[in-house]
Amino acid sequence: MGVARMKRFYLDIEAFRKDRFQPNVYFDTIGSSNGVIDFRSNPIFIKRLLALPSQEIREVAMDIRPDYEAYLIWNKSYLWWALLLYNNYNLLDFKKGIPYRYFSLLDFESMIYDLYLKEREYRRRMNNAR
Repeated sequence: MGVARMKRFYLDIEAFRKDRFQPNVYFDTIGSSNGVIDFRSNPIFIKRLLALPSQEIREVAMDIRPDYEAYLIWNKSYLWWALLLYNNYNLLDFKKGIPYRYFSLLDFESMIYDLYLKEREYRRRMNNAR
């Protein structure tokens, strides 16, 4: 009986250097009909993201604006998707006054780089096995 395989994580380090906070860099779009990515579809990334330590708990300042909260925390509005994932909220759950946690950018970047190193090592072993 076959074992179901998880979709492998892939990170292109050159793209990471250019657009290090853009979500498309971190997720494989294969199988996506229009290139839109379901962030919950990559269990390796999600597990590592959720394991990041929390900095503190804040309250949402503006309804349905995680980009505004990301800007207040990290000065990077385009990390809104990571804020929602980290707190297991969808966009409509993000209402004024609800509490949320956030992680440090240093921890986030370290996680991404670590995943890149694991991917590179895996590819090196696969090439050597041929």
